Amino acid sequence: LEEAAAYYSLVEEFGLTQEVVAARVGKSRVAVANSLRLLRLPDAAKEAVVVGQIREGHARALLGLADDALIEKALAIVIDNEMTVRQTEELVRRMQQAASEPAVDDSTGDEEDSPETRELESRLRDALGTKVNLFRSRRGGRIVIHFYSEEELGSIYDMLVGPSDL
Repeated sequence: LEEAAAYYSLVEEFGLTQEVVAARVGKSRVAVANSLRLLRLPDAAKEAVVVGQIREGHARALLGLADDALIEKALAIVIDNEMTVRQTEELVRRMQQAASEPAVDDSTGDEEDSPETRELESRLRDALGTKVNLFRSRRGGRIVIHFYSEEELGSIYDMLVGPSDL
């Protein structure tokens, strides 16, 4: 991250392009760009890199997530499960897929994502600490609760039905 901060200074303070910075430090433009991307991480992820809980490869993978809340959620999973960079990349792919699933299930006949549905999803997400989708239909509906590790599944289970030995 110190290297990224130095590149940022060269770009911002001296108006150099990433290509010029790369040439001057003997690295590829892609390497400089990847270093600069790390500066967009939430503070918790930057700190995890600095103290050695994760490596820069983990951090670059986490940048594939849409927002800081998802990055921090994934970061906790990566650290708790001592994941490799490859496992982190797979986790990010799964979380991206879950985040990109439609908020409305067309097969239920509910064509609109009402404010009430969004509010209920939000409250469930806050209560359970994970992504929740609510699908309504004329005959009822369904709730989809997403989890990203066995530990998280156990935590959700405990919240819903009480502590167990899962």
